[in-house]
Amino acid sequence: MFNIGGAISSPIHSITLSKIGRPLSMAIALILLSITQLVLGIASYFSYENFIIITCICKFIQGYGDSLLMSVSFSLASIYFKD
Repeated sequence: MFNIGGAISSPIHSITLSKIGRPLSMAIALILLSITQLVLGIASYFSYENFIIITCICKFIQGYGDSLLMSVSFSLASIYFKD
């Protein structure tokens, strides 16, 4: 699910970066990754069926957040380090 979330959301990142900017995009990515990590830690207290659903959703969102963070990081690196 992590890789699927990253692959599906990659085309969305160009829109996100141009509309809301790089710093806010980075903040959104870090917040998404933090929240999903917290939920994954809590997920062990749910029943098996809910655990599977919650972890799949969280991993999909983490894929989105991670690919957004990588896009922003590479974008900022290319802007500030032109050489």
